[in-house]
Formats: sequence, C-alpha cells, structure tokens
Amino acid sequence: MILLKHLERICSEGFPVLVGPSRKRFIGDVLNQPDPDARLWGTAAVACRCLQAKAAMVRVHDVGPIHQTLQMASRLW
Repeated sequence: MILLKHLERICSEGFPVLVGPSRKRFIGDVLNQPDPDARLWGTAAVACRCLQAKAAMVRVHDVGPIHQTLQMASRLW
C-alpha cells in the first residue's frame, strides 16, 4: 500500500514501471475477501490508481474487465 501511495514519485524517476496488483493478498485484506477470484473490483481500483500515477504497464489476470475500467477512467480524467 505504501508503494501505491507514492507511485507518482516512483514513476517520475524516468524508468517504465510495471505494477502487478491482480488478486493480491493486500486487496483481499482491505476487502475482507479471502477468495482471490473474487477480488476483481479491488484489482480494478488499484489499476485505476496505476493509471492515475502514469505507470507504464499493469499486469492483471482479468484483462477484459480491467481494460474497460481503465478505458473509462482515462476518459473521466
């Protein structure tokens, strides 16, 4: 969570940043969701954070739904 909080600073160092948040335990901890397969919307929220911070890439398991989420979020910003 600390890395995500300071992601702009990390991304501003001039190197492409890849973030792989898909279904991770910290998402389960925040959502109180022990089943990794049920963490799609938490992953989507983290992916939006990565977009906001201008991460070069986001690695996810559920490409379709996350792509749609990021497409919509990028239009909103």
